[in-house]
Amino acid sequence: MMLEPTAEQLAYRAEVRRYLERSWPTTLSRIAVEGGPPFDAEAWRGLCRMGAAGLLVPGSLGGADAGVTEAAFVCEELGRGVVAAPYLSSAVLAATLLTALDDEAARRYLPGIADGSTVATVAHLGEHGRWEAGDVAVGAHQADGSWVLDGEVRYVTDLPSASLVLVVALAPDGLGVFPVHPGTSGTSGTSGTSGTSGTSGTSGTSGTSGTSGTSGTSGTSGTSGVETRALDCLDRTQPVGSLRLRDAVAPRLAAHLTHADVTAALDRTALTGLACLCAGQVGAAERCLDMAVEYAKQRVQFGRPIGSYQAVKHTCADMLGQVESARSVAHHLIAAVESGSPATGTAASLAKAFCSDALTDCASGMLQIHGGIGFTWEHDAHLYLKRARATNHLFGDPAHHRDVLAKRLVAPGGDL
Repeated sequence: MMLEPTAEQLAYRAEVRRYLERSWPTTLSRIAVEGGPPFDAEAWRGLCRMGAAGLLVPGSLGGADAGVTEAAFVCEELGRGVVAAPYLSSAVLAATLLTALDDEAARRYLPGIADGSTVATVAHLGEHGRWEAGDVAVGAHQADGSWVLDGEVRYVTDLPSASLVLVVALAPDGLGVFPVHPGTSGTSGTSGTSGTSGTSGTSGTSGTSGTSGTSGTSGTSGTSGVETRALDCLDRTQPVGSLRLRDAVAPRLAAHLTHADVTAALDRTALTGLACLCAGQVGAAERCLDMAVEYAKQRVQFGRPIGSYQAVKHTCADMLGQVESARSVAHHLIAAVESGSPATGTAASLAKAFCSDALTDCASGMLQIHGGIGFTWEHDAHLYLKRARATNHLFGDPAHHRDVLAKRLVAPGGDL
C-alpha cells in the first residue's frame, strides 16, 4: 500500500513550505528555546488562515474536511523547519478525537480549533510517554450529578499553550473524555507566558515557571481543581507539561458512547497522530541531509571541498537512503490510516521505529559533517538533534514499537 498524493495535495504542501520559509524561520523557534513564548502568535495565525489548523475539521464546522494526507504534509513541513507550533496537539490530536466522538457537545470546540483561536491538546500519554488505552492515570466519578476527575497525567504535549485539554479518564462504566480549561495568570508577555518543557520519555524533570515578555495579558480563569506544571526538556520547541486534577468538575463528552466506542476513537486519534509525527520526522531528516550536503560543498579542507572525501560522501549517501526509506514507511502508514486498513497498527509501529531512528541518525550525521561549528549554540544543527531525541520518545520509542511488532509476529496467527 503506497500513498499517491494528488497534484492539489502536493501544491498545498509547497505553499505551506513557502509560507514557513518566509514567515516562520528558525529564529522564531529559538525564542521558545531561549525561554520565550512557546510559539509565535502572528505566525500561527497566518498558518491558520491558510486552513492548516482546520484540515481534519468537518467543513460544516469551519474546517476543510480534508484527510490525514494533507495534515501529514503540513507536519512534514513543520518538521523540516523545526517549527515551534502546537499543530500536532491541536490540529491533529484534539481535532481527530473531537470529530471521532461525533457528539454535539464535542463539536462546539472544533470551529475554534479550525481558526486557531483555540489551542487544544489531549491528556492521555502514560507514565512512559506511550499512547495506550490501558494506561489511564485519571479516574472519574459522579458526585451531586457532576463528573469529578482525580489523577495526574505526567506528559501532555503543548500544555503550556493549551486553553482546552481533553482528558481521557476511566469512569465506572468505561473510558470517557472530559474537557477542562487550564487557567492562566496575568503576565507581561507579548503572547502569554510559558515554562520550559519536558520530553515524553520514561522519566521527567520538574519544569520552571513561565517567562515574561513586553505587552501584558490579563489572564483567564480555568476549571477549578486543575493544576499545570511545565516540564524541563531537551526540545523546547515542543513543550510538554504535567496535568494534575484534584476534584476537578468537568462535563463528559459523548456520554452515550460505550467503552469500546471511546477506545476506537482514541485508537483512531493515536494512529493519525503517529502518521503526522512520522511525517514530521521525515521532513526534519530531509532538511538535515540538505544542510549536510550544502555545507559539504562549501567547506574547504586541505584545498578541497570536504564533500569530495569518501567518508563524507558515504555519510551523505547513507542519510539519503534513510530519508527515502523513512518517507516510504511514513507514506505507507498515511495510506493505511486513510483507508482504514486492518494492518494500520503494524504500519504505525514500523513507521515510528524506523522514522525515529532515521531522524536521529541524519541529525547526528549532519552535525558530524559540520564539525565544530555544528556543536555551537548559534548553529541550527542542535535544534534538529534535539527534535530527533524528543520525537524519538513521543508516543513510544523505537524499542517499544519493535517489541509491539515482535509480539504481533509471535502471537497465534500473527502475521506482519
